[in-house]
Amino acid sequence: MRRILLVDDSKVLCSYVSAMLSRVPDTQVLRPVHDGLEAVRVALEQRPDVVLMDIQLPGQSGLDAIRQILAVRHMPIVVLSSYVDDPSRNLVFEALAAGAVDVLAKPRGMDAVAYESFRDRLLQAVDVAQEARAPTAAATPAAAPAPALERSTRGVRLVAVGASTGGPAALAQLLCQLPSPFPAPVVVAQHILEGFDRSLARWLASASGHDAALVEDGMVPAPGQVLVAPAQRDVEWVGGRLRVATASGRWRPSVDRLFHSVARGLGEEAIGIVLTGLGADGAAGLAALRAAGARTYAQSAESCVVDGMPGSARQAGAVEQSAAPDRIGRMVRALAGVPA
Repeated sequence: MRRILLVDDSKVLCSYVSAMLSRVPDTQVLRPVHDGLEAVRVALEQRPDVVLMDIQLPGQSGLDAIRQILAVRHMPIVVLSSYVDDPSRNLVFEALAAGAVDVLAKPRGMDAVAYESFRDRLLQAVDVAQEARAPTAAATPAAAPAPALERSTRGVRLVAVGASTGGPAALAQLLCQLPSPFPAPVVVAQHILEGFDRSLARWLASASGHDAALVEDGMVPAPGQVLVAPAQRDVEWVGGRLRVATASGRWRPSVDRLFHSVARGLGEEAIGIVLTGLGADGAAGLAALRAAGARTYAQSAESCVVDGMPGSARQAGAVEQSAAPDRIGRMVRALAGVPA
């Protein structure tokens, strides 16, 4: 029997979500909590299997509550967020960096279509949270030297990165190890909710010091740029430019589609990296990159929130080396010949 704690100041939303979860077999919904201070007390006393936590709460913010809970005990926490474009967007990514495992958008309505859509996303988020593990930052000491590698990024024209659940924090850890400006552009395909892509780019710029922005159709990526694929769209490398295309697969934006296009267009002039995430997106594309002569890396299992994507890439024989995100960043930095 899994036990779920819901924290939100809206009693209407709590009733809506509680009723939805109560229909799920082997699921118990604890009494909802409506403020941040109480959330910390109840979470540590009741030890639920999953916490659904709003960011904007009376008493103290959901972000502070998440930090206080995780400072005492690892607990899978999913951030609840609205689509409203306000400062809480940045707090969502701060919460993910603090250890929350995923973000779930609140329902836009309560009609039958909205109900089914939100229910599906809710149950997936709860399932993923239960599978999530605490990243083990200590698995790779910060002072560990990067190994000497033969080829330099002086001949690399693009670094392609794919990520999903747990990805924002891993991306920030990786980018913080790269000098700004970096000698090659970095293009990121991060599975993300619609409406949060631009906020992710802004947060990555603030967290890492890099020039981060959304990919625009037809743009020519320049060294020093970190470019994030738009939500619900795919990005491909075509003839030296980035093309924004209609998404067709389950995972959006598609890591495989980006990687396959980079393998076709750049081959050994590229680096491919798969970070933490649910599913297998990116495995086939990383295999294509490796077959084309590119350097390929995956996040190590013990440092992942969810080892689905990196694990699938390893099983496909697509990974040259596995490591925590900060160590991958140091290895890529070493390829560029940039001292620590």
